[in-house]
Amino acid sequence: MLRRFLSFTALLSVSSPVLAQQQIVLDKLNELNAKAPLPSMEELKAAVSDTAVAYAKARSECAPQAVTLSDAAPITGAGGVLTEVIAGKLRNAWTIYAQHVGCSGSTPVRYMILQLADGSLRAIHVNEGRTFANPMIMRDTSLSAALAAAQKGRALDPRCTGESMKMRSTRVTSQSADLGPELYGVRYKGRWTEVWQFQTCGHTFDVPIEFTPDGDGGAFTKVEVDEIAVEG
Repeated sequence: MLRRFLSFTALLSVSSPVLAQQQIVLDKLNELNAKAPLPSMEELKAAVSDTAVAYAKARSECAPQAVTLSDAAPITGAGGVLTEVIAGKLRNAWTIYAQHVGCSGSTPVRYMILQLADGSLRAIHVNEGRTFANPMIMRDTSLSAALAAAQKGRALDPRCTGESMKMRSTRVTSQSADLGPELYGVRYKGRWTEVWQFQTCGHTFDVPIEFTPDGDGGAFTKVEVDEIAVEG
């Protein structure tokens, strides 16, 4: 058993789309998910509602009266998550979309649900709108995207510091014909593009980003600085 586990972790350390899709990896991910299946809808709603209300209050925005949930998906294979699951610090993790009842607008909000070692759930607000990027890819890319928006803002107004920067909606704008399916939060082939929206200095910046899976739970990203569109 130990030998199989060591060979599995060694396999994960090799950044190759071919190796990452080998059956031993998928078998292990299937096994981990069978041990920690998706919690009940009641548990998920409670975790998301608590986070949604706290997040809204912190930003002085509309706090939802309730949430409706959809599209729950495991992200066990995403970079960082699998390491924590194997180490026993997490049982599993998922993403889920929520509609905030009682607030204007129809953009779904995506949350990451972490099931901690003790079985408790923690919901984290990730983004507004649809995206193919798992939360770790978004974390690694959002700073460069925001900096690109801030750079554009300074070009329009030298007084714009970007300190009031807020990330708004995300949307998928294109995908290659060979884009692979999401497997436990990871895509292993193809490419896609998205537009992430940021607001600062009275302007809205639509930042295009190209994503290419790296075969190791993440993606290579390219922020298209010259193609940023400005509204306002």
